[in-house]
Amino acid sequence: MSFPTLPKHRTLITIPEFPFRLNYKTPLFFIGSCFSENIGYQLEDLKFPVKINPFGTLYNPASIWQVLDTIISNKQMTKADLSFSDGKYFHYLFNTTFTDFVQNTLLQKINLTINDTHDFFSKANTIFITLGTSFAYKLNSNNKIVSNCHKQPANLFTRILLDTETIKSYLEKIVESIGKTKIIVFTVSPIRHLKDGLIANQRSKAQLIDAVHQIVEKQDNAFYFPAYEIMMDDLRDYRYYDTTLTHLSQAAIQYVFYHFSMSFFTSETQKIMQAVDKLNKQLRHKPLNMSKEEQLAYQAQIASNMKALINHYPFLNFNSEK
Repeated sequence: MSFPTLPKHRTLITIPEFPFRLNYKTPLFFIGSCFSENIGYQLEDLKFPVKINPFGTLYNPASIWQVLDTIISNKQMTKADLSFSDGKYFHYLFNTTFTDFVQNTLLQKINLTINDTHDFFSKANTIFITLGTSFAYKLNSNNKIVSNCHKQPANLFTRILLDTETIKSYLEKIVESIGKTKIIVFTVSPIRHLKDGLIANQRSKAQLIDAVHQIVEKQDNAFYFPAYEIMMDDLRDYRYYDTTLTHLSQAAIQYVFYHFSMSFFTSETQKIMQAVDKLNKQLRHKPLNMSKEEQLAYQAQIASNMKALINHYPFLNFNSEK
Protein backbone atom coordinates (compact mmCIF):
# COMPACT_ATOMS: atom_id res chain seq x y z
CA MET A 1 0.00 0.00 0.00
CA SER A 2 2.69 2.44 -1.00
CA PHE A 3 1.45 5.49 -2.84
CA PRO A 4 3.21 7.53 -5.53
CA THR A 5 4.78 10.92 -4.95
CA LEU A 6 2.78 13.30 -7.11
CA PRO A 7 3.71 16.74 -8.45
CA LYS A 8 2.72 19.61 -6.14
CA HIS A 9 1.40 21.87 -8.89
CA ARG A 10 -1.82 20.18 -9.90
CA THR A 11 -5.57 20.49 -9.33
CA LEU A 12 -6.25 18.75 -6.02
CA ILE A 13 -9.61 17.05 -5.72
CA THR A 14 -11.75 17.28 -2.61
CA ILE A 15 -13.49 13.99 -1.91
CA PRO A 16 -16.99 14.41 -0.47
CA GLU A 17 -17.64 13.21 3.07
CA PHE A 18 -19.57 9.94 3.33
CA PRO A 19 -21.87 9.35 6.32
CA PHE A 20 -20.70 5.76 6.87
CA ARG A 21 -17.51 3.74 7.35
CA LEU A 22 -16.71 0.16 6.38
CA ASN A 23 -14.60 -2.52 8.04
CA TYR A 24 -13.40 -6.10 7.61
CA LYS A 25 -16.69 -7.50 8.84
CA THR A 26 -18.60 -5.76 6.06
CA PRO A 27 -19.09 -7.95 2.94
CA LEU A 28 -18.52 -5.82 -0.19
CA PHE A 29 -19.96 -6.49 -3.64
CA PHE A 30 -18.37 -5.02 -6.78
CA ILE A 31 -19.98 -5.01 -10.20
CA GLY A 32 -19.38 -3.21 -13.48
CA SER A 33 -16.44 -1.95 -15.49
CA CYS A 34 -12.76 -2.91 -15.17
CA PHE A 35 -12.31 -0.18 -12.59
CA SER A 36 -14.47 -2.12 -10.13
CA GLU A 37 -11.96 -4.96 -10.53
CA ASN A 38 -8.99 -2.58 -10.03
CA ILE A 39 -10.36 -1.71 -6.58
CA GLY A 40 -12.08 -4.98 -5.73
CA TYR A 41 -9.07 -7.22 -6.31
CA GLN A 42 -6.89 -5.01 -4.13
CA LEU A 43 -9.39 -5.41 -1.31
CA GLU A 44 -9.53 -9.15 -1.93
CA ASP A 45 -5.73 -9.26 -1.69
CA LEU A 46 -6.02 -7.42 1.64
CA LYS A 47 -8.38 -10.16 2.87
CA PHE A 48 -11.68 -8.29 2.76
CA PRO A 49 -14.83 -10.39 2.18
CA VAL A 50 -15.58 -9.36 -1.42
CA LYS A 51 -17.33 -10.64 -4.53
CA ILE A 52 -16.23 -9.10 -7.85
CA ASN A 53 -18.04 -9.36 -11.19
CA PRO A 54 -19.08 -13.02 -10.80
CA PHE A 55 -20.59 -13.09 -14.31
CA GLY A 56 -17.68 -11.21 -15.89
CA THR A 57 -16.89 -7.55 -16.57
CA LEU A 58 -19.88 -5.35 -17.39
CA TYR A 59 -19.80 -1.93 -19.02
CA ASN A 60 -23.23 -0.49 -19.72
CA PRO A 61 -26.01 0.16 -17.16
CA ALA A 62 -28.52 -2.08 -18.95
CA SER A 63 -26.27 -5.14 -18.59
CA ILE A 64 -25.51 -4.28 -14.96
CA TRP A 65 -29.24 -4.10 -14.27
CA GLN A 66 -29.89 -7.46 -15.98
CA VAL A 67 -27.17 -9.18 -13.96
CA LEU A 68 -28.26 -7.64 -10.65
CA ASP A 69 -31.87 -8.60 -11.34
CA THR A 70 -30.77 -12.19 -11.97
CA ILE A 71 -28.70 -12.23 -8.75
CA ILE A 72 -31.31 -10.63 -6.50
CA SER A 73 -34.17 -12.82 -7.77
CA ASN A 74 -31.90 -15.91 -7.83
CA LYS A 75 -33.24 -16.66 -11.30
CA GLN A 76 -32.21 -20.12 -12.49
CA MET A 77 -31.33 -20.56 -16.15
CA THR A 78 -32.74 -23.30 -18.37
CA LYS A 79 -31.56 -24.89 -21.60
CA ALA A 80 -33.79 -22.46 -23.49
CA ASP A 81 -31.70 -19.54 -22.16
CA LEU A 82 -28.47 -20.83 -23.70
CA SER A 83 -27.12 -20.06 -27.17
CA PHE A 84 -25.02 -22.34 -29.36
CA SER A 85 -22.30 -21.60 -31.90
CA ASP A 86 -19.14 -23.31 -33.20
CA GLY A 87 -19.77 -26.39 -31.10
CA LYS A 88 -20.07 -24.52 -27.80
CA TYR A 89 -22.91 -23.39 -25.56
CA PHE A 90 -22.88 -19.93 -23.97
CA HIS A 91 -25.10 -17.25 -22.44
CA TYR A 92 -25.10 -13.59 -23.48
CA LEU A 93 -25.37 -12.48 -19.84
CA PHE A 94 -22.07 -14.18 -18.89
CA ASN A 95 -18.53 -13.76 -20.17
CA THR A 96 -16.50 -16.21 -22.25
CA THR A 97 -15.33 -18.24 -19.24
CA PHE A 98 -18.90 -19.55 -19.15
CA THR A 99 -18.77 -21.70 -22.29
CA ASP A 100 -18.80 -25.47 -22.67
CA PHE A 101 -19.24 -28.22 -25.23
CA VAL A 102 -21.75 -29.92 -22.92
CA GLN A 103 -25.03 -28.07 -22.34
CA ASN A 104 -25.80 -29.51 -18.88
CA THR A 105 -22.27 -28.83 -17.63
CA LEU A 106 -22.52 -25.16 -18.57
CA LEU A 107 -26.01 -24.87 -17.12
CA GLN A 108 -24.84 -26.34 -13.82
CA LYS A 109 -21.88 -23.93 -13.67
CA ILE A 110 -24.10 -20.92 -14.42
CA ASN A 111 -26.76 -21.80 -11.86
CA LEU A 112 -24.19 -22.59 -9.16
CA THR A 113 -22.65 -19.17 -9.77
CA ILE A 114 -26.06 -17.50 -9.52
CA ASN A 115 -26.83 -19.35 -6.26
CA ASP A 116 -23.46 -18.55 -4.71
CA THR A 117 -23.67 -14.89 -5.73
CA HIS A 118 -27.25 -14.55 -4.48
CA ASP A 119 -26.18 -15.86 -1.06
CA PHE A 120 -23.23 -13.46 -0.87
CA PHE A 121 -25.28 -10.51 -2.11
CA SER A 122 -27.95 -11.07 0.55
CA LYS A 123 -25.24 -10.66 3.22
CA ALA A 124 -23.40 -7.77 1.56
CA ASN A 125 -23.73 -4.42 3.27
CA THR A 126 -22.36 -2.24 0.48
CA ILE A 127 -22.70 -2.49 -3.30
CA PHE A 128 -20.16 -0.72 -5.53
CA ILE A 129 -21.38 -0.18 -9.09
CA THR A 130 -18.99 1.12 -11.75
CA LEU A 131 -20.48 2.36 -15.02
CA GLY A 132 -18.15 2.19 -18.00
CA THR A 133 -20.00 3.36 -21.08
CA SER A 134 -23.37 4.47 -22.44
CA PHE A 135 -22.85 2.34 -25.54
CA ALA A 136 -24.36 -1.14 -25.70
CA TYR A 137 -24.88 -3.99 -28.15
CA LYS A 138 -28.40 -5.22 -28.90
CA LEU A 139 -29.02 -8.72 -30.25
CA ASN A 140 -31.07 -8.26 -33.43
CA SER A 141 -33.04 -11.49 -33.04
CA ASN A 142 -34.78 -10.40 -29.83
CA ASN A 143 -33.75 -6.72 -29.36
CA LYS A 144 -32.17 -7.54 -25.98
CA ILE A 145 -28.96 -5.86 -24.81
CA VAL A 146 -26.13 -8.35 -24.29
CA SER A 147 -23.33 -8.27 -21.74
CA ASN A 148 -20.87 -10.11 -23.97
CA CYS A 149 -20.96 -10.73 -27.71
CA HIS A 150 -18.95 -13.98 -27.42
CA LYS A 151 -17.10 -13.17 -30.66
CA GLN A 152 -20.24 -13.80 -32.69
CA PRO A 153 -20.62 -12.20 -36.16
CA ALA A 154 -21.08 -8.42 -36.01
CA ASN A 155 -24.21 -8.54 -38.17
CA LEU A 156 -26.06 -10.26 -35.30
CA PHE A 157 -25.89 -7.05 -33.25
CA THR A 158 -26.74 -3.38 -33.42
CA ARG A 159 -24.59 -0.92 -31.49
CA ILE A 160 -26.69 1.70 -29.68
CA LEU A 161 -26.08 4.72 -27.46
CA LEU A 162 -28.30 4.81 -24.39
CA ASP A 163 -29.57 8.33 -23.72
CA THR A 164 -29.51 9.92 -20.27
CA GLU A 165 -33.17 9.19 -19.51
CA THR A 166 -32.77 5.53 -20.44
CA ILE A 167 -29.65 5.24 -18.27
CA LYS A 168 -31.49 6.92 -15.42
CA SER A 169 -34.38 4.44 -15.72
CA TYR A 170 -31.97 1.49 -15.44
CA LEU A 171 -30.29 3.05 -12.40
CA GLU A 172 -33.70 3.60 -10.79
CA LYS A 173 -34.48 -0.11 -11.31
CA ILE A 174 -31.14 -1.02 -9.76
CA VAL A 175 -31.69 1.15 -6.68
CA GLU A 176 -35.26 -0.08 -6.24
CA SER A 177 -34.24 -3.75 -6.50
CA ILE A 178 -31.34 -3.41 -4.06
CA GLY A 179 -33.60 -1.65 -1.57
CA LYS A 180 -33.02 0.79 1.28
CA THR A 181 -31.15 -1.52 3.65
CA LYS A 182 -27.90 -1.60 1.66
CA ILE A 183 -25.46 1.19 0.81
CA ILE A 184 -25.00 1.80 -2.92
CA VAL A 185 -21.89 3.55 -4.19
CA PHE A 186 -21.79 4.51 -7.87
CA THR A 187 -18.61 5.32 -9.75
CA VAL A 188 -17.93 6.14 -13.39
CA SER A 189 -14.89 4.38 -14.76
CA PRO A 190 -11.97 6.68 -15.71
CA ILE A 191 -10.88 4.07 -18.28
CA ARG A 192 -11.25 5.61 -21.73
CA HIS A 193 -13.11 3.77 -24.50
CA LEU A 194 -10.97 5.02 -27.36
CA LYS A 195 -12.65 2.75 -29.91
CA ASP A 196 -15.70 4.97 -29.51
CA GLY A 197 -13.61 8.00 -30.49
CA LEU A 198 -12.68 10.80 -28.10
CA ILE A 199 -15.82 12.85 -28.69
CA ALA A 200 -18.19 9.89 -28.36
CA ASN A 201 -16.31 8.68 -25.28
CA GLN A 202 -16.77 12.04 -23.55
CA ARG A 203 -20.43 12.14 -24.47
CA SER A 204 -20.88 8.61 -23.14
CA LYS A 205 -19.19 9.41 -19.83
CA ALA A 206 -21.09 12.70 -19.47
CA GLN A 207 -24.43 10.93 -19.81
CA LEU A 208 -23.46 8.38 -17.18
CA ILE A 209 -22.34 11.10 -14.75
CA ASP A 210 -25.49 13.15 -15.30
CA ALA A 211 -27.78 10.14 -14.74
CA VAL A 212 -25.90 9.00 -11.61
CA HIS A 213 -26.09 12.42 -9.99
CA GLN A 214 -29.83 12.62 -10.67
CA ILE A 215 -30.19 9.31 -8.81
CA VAL A 216 -27.94 9.97 -5.80
CA GLU A 217 -29.51 13.37 -5.19
CA LYS A 218 -32.83 11.64 -4.53
CA GLN A 219 -31.71 8.49 -2.68
CA ASP A 220 -30.54 8.55 0.93
CA ASN A 221 -28.60 5.28 0.59
CA ALA A 222 -26.95 6.03 -2.81
CA PHE A 223 -23.64 7.88 -3.17
CA TYR A 224 -21.08 8.88 -5.81
CA PHE A 225 -17.33 8.31 -5.51
CA PRO A 226 -15.44 10.58 -7.96
CA ALA A 227 -12.98 8.08 -9.48
CA TYR A 228 -13.47 9.64 -12.92
CA GLU A 229 -12.72 13.14 -11.63
CA ILE A 230 -9.63 11.98 -9.72
CA MET A 231 -8.15 10.68 -12.96
CA MET A 232 -9.35 13.41 -15.32
CA ASP A 233 -8.82 16.49 -13.13
CA ASP A 234 -6.35 15.59 -10.39
CA LEU A 235 -3.86 13.35 -12.19
CA ARG A 236 -4.63 14.39 -15.83
CA ASP A 237 -1.26 13.24 -17.18
CA TYR A 238 -0.33 10.45 -19.60
CA ARG A 239 2.23 9.14 -17.11
CA TYR A 240 -0.74 7.79 -15.14
CA TYR A 241 -1.94 5.58 -18.01
CA ASP A 242 -0.43 2.27 -19.07
CA THR A 243 1.16 1.72 -22.50
CA THR A 244 -2.26 1.54 -24.20
CA LEU A 245 -3.05 5.11 -23.03
CA THR A 246 -6.47 3.70 -22.14
CA HIS A 247 -6.20 1.85 -18.83
CA LEU A 248 -4.80 3.29 -15.62
CA SER A 249 -1.18 2.72 -14.62
CA GLN A 250 -0.42 0.99 -11.33
CA ALA A 251 0.52 4.36 -9.82
CA ALA A 252 -2.86 5.81 -10.77
CA ILE A 253 -4.73 2.79 -9.40
CA GLN A 254 -2.85 3.11 -6.12
CA TYR A 255 -3.63 6.82 -5.90
CA VAL A 256 -7.35 6.28 -6.47
CA PHE A 257 -7.27 3.36 -4.02
CA TYR A 258 -5.69 5.65 -1.42
CA HIS A 259 -8.61 8.10 -1.71
CA PHE A 260 -11.03 5.16 -1.73
CA SER A 261 -9.53 3.78 1.49
CA MET A 262 -9.50 7.14 3.25
CA SER A 263 -13.11 7.78 2.23
CA PHE A 264 -14.71 4.50 3.26
CA PHE A 265 -12.68 2.65 5.90
CA THR A 266 -12.32 3.28 9.61
CA SER A 267 -8.88 4.21 10.97
CA GLU A 268 -8.66 0.83 12.71
CA THR A 269 -9.46 -0.93 9.42
CA GLN A 270 -6.72 1.03 7.66
CA LYS A 271 -4.22 -0.17 10.29
CA ILE A 272 -5.22 -3.77 9.61
CA MET A 273 -4.88 -3.16 5.86
CA GLN A 274 -1.32 -1.94 6.40
CA ALA A 275 -0.48 -5.02 8.49
CA VAL A 276 -1.94 -7.41 5.89
CA ASP A 277 -0.12 -5.59 3.11
CA LYS A 278 3.18 -5.94 5.00
CA LEU A 279 2.63 -9.67 5.41
CA ASN A 280 1.65 -10.03 1.74
CA LYS A 281 4.94 -8.44 0.72
CA GLN A 282 6.83 -10.90 2.92
CA LEU A 283 4.94 -13.82 1.37
CA ARG A 284 5.75 -12.65 -2.17
CA HIS A 285 9.38 -11.84 -1.49
CA LYS A 286 11.79 -14.41 -2.92
CA PRO A 287 15.12 -13.99 -1.14
CA LEU A 288 18.23 -14.86 -3.14
CA ASN A 289 21.51 -16.51 -2.09
CA MET A 290 20.11 -17.97 1.11
CA SER A 291 21.20 -21.29 2.52
CA LYS A 292 18.56 -23.93 3.16
CA GLU A 293 18.72 -23.21 6.88
CA GLU A 294 18.29 -19.47 6.26
CA GLN A 295 15.29 -20.13 3.97
CA LEU A 296 13.63 -22.30 6.62
CA ALA A 297 14.23 -19.64 9.25
CA TYR A 298 12.78 -16.97 6.95
CA GLN A 299 9.68 -19.09 6.27
CA ALA A 300 9.28 -19.77 9.98
CA GLN A 301 9.39 -16.04 10.69
CA ILE A 302 6.66 -15.40 8.10
CA ALA A 303 4.54 -18.21 9.58
CA SER A 304 4.99 -16.68 13.02
CA ASN A 305 3.98 -13.23 11.73
CA MET A 306 0.90 -14.72 10.06
CA LYS A 307 -0.13 -16.57 13.22
CA ALA A 308 0.24 -13.42 15.29
CA LEU A 309 -1.87 -11.41 12.83
CA ILE A 310 -4.61 -14.06 12.73
CA ASN A 311 -4.63 -14.35 16.53
CA HIS A 312 -5.11 -10.60 16.79
CA TYR A 313 -7.64 -10.42 13.94
CA PRO A 314 -9.33 -13.86 13.73
CA PHE A 315 -11.65 -12.75 10.89
CA LEU A 316 -8.70 -12.65 8.46
CA ASN A 317 -8.50 -15.65 6.12
CA PHE A 318 -5.02 -16.83 5.13
CA ASN A 319 -6.00 -20.45 4.35
CA SER A 320 -4.58 -20.41 0.84
CA GLU A 321 -1.27 -18.99 2.04
CA LYS A 322 -0.99 -21.62 4.75
